[in-house]
Amino acid sequence: MSAHHPHDELLVSYAAGTLPETASVIVATHLALCPACRKSVSRAECIGEALIQDIAPVRMEALALDSTLARLDEEQPSTTVAPPVPSGDPLLPRPLRDLVPQGLQALKWKTLGGGFRYAALKADGAGRLGLLEGQPGKATPHHGHHGDEFTLVLSGGYTDELGAFARGDLQCGDSTLMHRQVVDAGAACLCLVLTRGGIRPSHPVLRLLARFLPF
Repeated sequence: MSAHHPHDELLVSYAAGTLPETASVIVATHLALCPACRKSVSRAECIGEALIQDIAPVRMEALALDSTLARLDEEQPSTTVAPPVPSGDPLLPRPLRDLVPQGLQALKWKTLGGGFRYAALKADGAGRLGLLEGQPGKATPHHGHHGDEFTLVLSGGYTDELGAFARGDLQCGDSTLMHRQVVDAGAACLCLVLTRGGIRPSHPVLRLLARFLPF
């Protein structure tokens, strides 16, 4: 069971359907691996349903129903979409498979140096979502971010100043967090990462190079 979870505000926003897509993906992926948070979201949804029942009904326009039914009869454009190729990758929970339809090896990985590589998945107003993989025993430079950073472990694990993180753990950090992530020995660590704002290395030379990083 996961030891590190999203904060309650994030779970409630997910239950209410108000999160942007990138944030929804990382929360949904954590939920696929965390029964405790699934229960929390279920409770939040039940509370939301109870609140909706207490809202007074709003009178609709007389022709609203006819207008809606007429739109159902409109001819829709025909599109043929090839079904995605199953990833067959046990590391990828179901919420991620639409973004990685052909598996990890088909992604466009960018080598970052120091034993790390990164593959971009999606970006929106909430930030940039991607996969970060680090080799056993390797460490990121000591760094922070100019905005929020969410890191969900999909395989392997790492440690930093806040503790140890393993499969299913979600680390939520803001611009005040400064850390150095060290990949556990024995296996590579694959993480789903959502960043809101660029990386802010502590070392001045690396700070100059940070503008070239993909997250």
